[in-house]
Amino acid sequence: MGTIDIYGGRDPKKVPAYSITSAARYLQLPATTVRDWVAGRTFPTKAGVGRSAPIILAADPDRYILSFQNLVEVYVLSAIRRERVPLDRVRRAVENLSKEFHTDHPLADKEIFTVGRSMVIDELGKVVDAASGQLSIRRVVAAHLKRIEKDPHGVPIRIYPSSTGVAAAPGRAIAIDPRVQFGRPCIAKTSVPTEIVASRYKAGDSREALARDYRLTVDQIEEALRYEIPRQAA
Repeated sequence: MGTIDIYGGRDPKKVPAYSITSAARYLQLPATTVRDWVAGRTFPTKAGVGRSAPIILAADPDRYILSFQNLVEVYVLSAIRRERVPLDRVRRAVENLSKEFHTDHPLADKEIFTVGRSMVIDELGKVVDAASGQLSIRRVVAAHLKRIEKDPHGVPIRIYPSSTGVAAAPGRAIAIDPRVQFGRPCIAKTSVPTEIVASRYKAGDSREALARDYRLTVDQIEEALRYEIPRQAA
């Protein structure tokens, strides 16, 4: 019996699958921040209200529905913004990368990951004034890039968000893979959604019972809960 193609021949990495709200939840970011990056930021003008161009081009730009490719872009951009680099400078770096690699998705394009892992970091370094700032950007972005798994051709295929929200933390307990559970966060190397684990735990199931039911370790269940519950409470 053949495998059912649930995406109709389309590349699962490019299929619109995440609302702004879900993308923000999965990557532990404020939804308003993700919206600014995808829909553009509003600002007052003499004529009323203006809107800047988006930094990330959504797979479905009319409804602002993101693909996994977009999710990678948001993830990389979040690493940059953690160092408080002004958004106009980030925009300039992204525009430069877009022109250099002839791509609409410079923060997720395979060339950036294959030509040189530091390509994004080097370009960003050009728009940061202080040397200390450049070193800080390099360290933080590099930590996030290590949590993006690539195929042999350098194409990002999986994100391992930190259950603690700290990119430098060890371990890859949680995975976001567009080919598994329609891209919902799952316990790594399984198809068990973290959201389901958290729902059952909040309904009264113990960690031990969940581990037995899913044939996982208690440590794996605890990682799922650590990732889900603070995020839902935020």
